[in-house]
Amino acid sequence: MTALSPRMDRTPRLCTPSAGPDRCADLSVVIPLHDKAPFIARTLASIEAQRPAPAEVVVIDDGSSDEGAALVERIAARSPLTIRLIRQDNRGVSAARNAGMRAARRDWIAFLDADDTYLPGALDAFERARRAIPGAEVIFGEVCHAGLDSLSAPELAEAPVLFLSDYFAHLVRGGPEVTASSVMIRRGALIRAGGFPEGVTVGEDSDTWFRLGCEARFAYLPAAVARYHIEDGASGWRAHQGEVPHWHQTFADWIARGRIALPRRRSAARFHAYSCLHAVIWQANAGHRDLALARLAQVDWQVAPKALWTKALVITLAPWLLTAWLRLKPRRAAR
Repeated sequence: MTALSPRMDRTPRLCTPSAGPDRCADLSVVIPLHDKAPFIARTLASIEAQRPAPAEVVVIDDGSSDEGAALVERIAARSPLTIRLIRQDNRGVSAARNAGMRAARRDWIAFLDADDTYLPGALDAFERARRAIPGAEVIFGEVCHAGLDSLSAPELAEAPVLFLSDYFAHLVRGGPEVTASSVMIRRGALIRAGGFPEGVTVGEDSDTWFRLGCEARFAYLPAAVARYHIEDGASGWRAHQGEVPHWHQTFADWIARGRIALPRRRSAARFHAYSCLHAVIWQANAGHRDLALARLAQVDWQVAPKALWTKALVITLAPWLLTAWLRLKPRRAAR
């Protein structure tokens, strides 16, 4: 369940352009912060290095037990950025992002996790994409992992801007998903989609991207705009591979209620089948073949990518077929 309502869109916002060419007049950067004191200075420094800079940075301290919030206050006192710190009791990253969206005073919001960093030229690339595709409501790029090579600012500046008429078709073709540190979203579109689902601890952002994919217009930068520092934090997503993600429940609910418009209903169903098949393959390779076969039987094969469905079927059944063949082989030899 999400925690937003359309009434939030009436929150007063400052929409007058900031002075000078080095500031994104309509952009707020929102950072959810929880026990990331060792990394928040690096994250804020990566924003401070951006040209143009955002109109404001909103840091939501989600009940941290370390010195992260105090560090933000010290940095804000000397930074050329407009940094606002808001404290709340610990309610989870989705609640922190929603609080940041409510507090944001601009029409566009970029999210950046407290232990990730923007690459040079990231916000300039977002602004260029916004100008190139005026109707876009979600603009996203890619992320690279710390320690790996990434695009330089000149290369990022030359990256094309692609309009995605269908976000789900992009994913089924193997395109990268939106991530919480590589996206800029129009505030109204995020409110219409329901914000981030509070109380969900794994894959909460994927649920939001799914809901946006059903309704919003996307622009894609095929280049890294942020660096993901996975070694700095406890990322638990690998422990949950093969589980049913939360957005599958949202998909079933929205289909039942007719929330997905016809043009995207089939592509959403195809992406749902695509996601299920990848979970089947993971479970089969992990040795959970009974679970894999049960999930495979639930996949809508009529909309599923046929090559991937065949691959999942073969991987799931191959050991059983091989065992059966080996048992029959001695009998045939005895005859």
